[in-house]
Amino acid sequence: MAKNKAHDLLIKIFCLIASFGLWVFILTTTNPAQRHTFSSVPVQIQNAESLTAKGLILMPGQSLTARVTVEGPVNEVYTVTADSIVLVLDLNQRTLKAGEQEVQVTLVQMPQGMNLVGAKPTVKLQVEEYLRRPVDIRKDKLVYSAAPGYYVPEPRIELNFAMVSGPKKFVDEVAAVKPISNRTNINTMIREMARMEAVDAKNNPVPNVTLQENYVEVTYHPQPVKEVKVEPVHQGQNDRINLTSITAVPNMVRITSREPVLRSISELKTESLDIKSVEPGDTKRTMRLVVPPEVLVLDARGKATDPVVDVHTSAQAVTTRTYKKNLTFAGTPLAGKVKVTDVPVQVVIASTKDKLDQLSEGSIVITVNIAGLGPGDHSRPVEVNLPEGYTNIKVVPSTVQVTIEN
Repeated sequence: MAKNKAHDLLIKIFCLIASFGLWVFILTTTNPAQRHTFSSVPVQIQNAESLTAKGLILMPGQSLTARVTVEGPVNEVYTVTADSIVLVLDLNQRTLKAGEQEVQVTLVQMPQGMNLVGAKPTVKLQVEEYLRRPVDIRKDKLVYSAAPGYYVPEPRIELNFAMVSGPKKFVDEVAAVKPISNRTNINTMIREMARMEAVDAKNNPVPNVTLQENYVEVTYHPQPVKEVKVEPVHQGQNDRINLTSITAVPNMVRITSREPVLRSISELKTESLDIKSVEPGDTKRTMRLVVPPEVLVLDARGKATDPVVDVHTSAQAVTTRTYKKNLTFAGTPLAGKVKVTDVPVQVVIASTKDKLDQLSEGSIVITVNIAGLGPGDHSRPVEVNLPEGYTNIKVVPSTVQVTIEN
């Protein structure tokens, strides 16, 4: 029984070897035709620029391949690769429109002994409207910072705008073109070629668009910084108040300019404050600084800012008080003597209440100057002399008759 099974196995192995040998013999002697299909043969695009003249463009990023079936000797067909088959689409020879479409391609190269069979190869194309327009190059998209003691004004960019082209739906998304530059601790002039990038309104890169210029020259010109005093300026008179103080906050500011300009500046003055507008009490108002040309005022972060400060004023209300006192004569007449009579004089004096409370009658001097007068009657002005901080508002009488007797 075991011998029979072994005998059957040997017969089966012999038959298998014989069959394989027969198959090899047939292939090598007859070499029958065999078909093979390539699902993704690359398609070469020619004259793509001809589309833009028609206001169209191929959507970037497409996988442009075609399905190809070839037929040839069985011992050769399986040695063919997709790269050995050359398919071409000449866009100058095709009439296309916007949207998705299937277009026939041309077979220009096939391995020797192979034939194209089945349907002619085609490729699916996504065609979009073409747009080309200028877009502003945004300086505010640059990233840069100055070294301590320096300020970097807005960098100079060689171009004001860049030409952006591509599918309309992507070009329409472009809000700006930004140079890619990141400079820190700038203390000397820097000139560099910065790569440009198209971005949308949210500063995100926009894909599938082309810039006519990929790089732009960016120049940084740092300037020195100096701290100077702020001097508040005022003008005019105000009889209703006594101005006790006027100060600027801040009283020091940082400025920047070219070195020769900075050397000539030691302080900045405010615009003139009209004292007539000042009310009693503590007040604050915003005043502009008088800034020379080419000079910028910087904020605490080192950024250019509006050149203004707060001007604080303190003032006391002025009141009046009436005093009565006899006048005295000053000087010596030319001849004779003055006929002495008591002449009461009423004086209205203005100052703050606190100062009026401190004013003594002895410090109020009311005189009539009779120096050099000759005999006779003379009309002379009444003079009032007061300590500092007091104002003579009114004197009654303002003149008196003086008689000089022989």
